[in-house]
Amino acid sequence: MRLPGSFGRATSTSTGARLRRLGVARGIRGGSWTWAGVAAIAYGLRALIWALKPEAPVVLSESIAPGQTLVITHHPAKLSRAATKKAAKKAAKKAGKKRA
Repeated sequence: MRLPGSFGRATSTSTGARLRRLGVARGIRGGSWTWAGVAAIAYGLRALIWALKPEAPVVLSESIAPGQTLVITHHPAKLSRAATKKAAKKAAKKAGKKRA
């Protein structure tokens, strides 16, 4: 479904996002009090849902004594075989350009 003013954009967004977008476009920028109210309600509901969202669970909670250290690291995922080949090919191509 193509909405007026979408300029060919994909409009497979949620109803809330569509109401927020239309409320801002037609209400705040367009001057319609009704659509401005729709935008206010849509953004208010979004904020309420965000505020009532439960917090993430605590995974680990420990005390460390003075003098102890805590090291947090992140190891990136191993590249797939195709990605490794692609990176090697790109590096070879780049090395070939440097020689020329």
